[in-house]
Amino acid sequence: MNKIETLRYLDQHQINYEKVDHPAVFNMADLANLHLPHPEADAKNLFIRDDQKKHYYLLTVKGNKKVFASNAWLCHALSVTK
Repeated sequence: MNKIETLRYLDQHQINYEKVDHPAVFNMADLANLHLPHPEADAKNLFIRDDQKKHYYLLTVKGNKKVFASNAWLCHALSVTK
């Protein structure tokens, strides 16, 4: 689904949402400078893949959490080899 299809799906299924467009940020310090609504809901989106480039994952965590992709539990949970 592209962005338009996703928004159409949400509308058709009467799913409430708030869309906020902002420039890309690559760390939480940059995010803090944007002054977005709902800072308590800040999140990190990490796009990761396996070594064979066959499986891709979007991992979302609260903004104040640290994630190390080298963690064995993460690799095992996603069936990703280090």
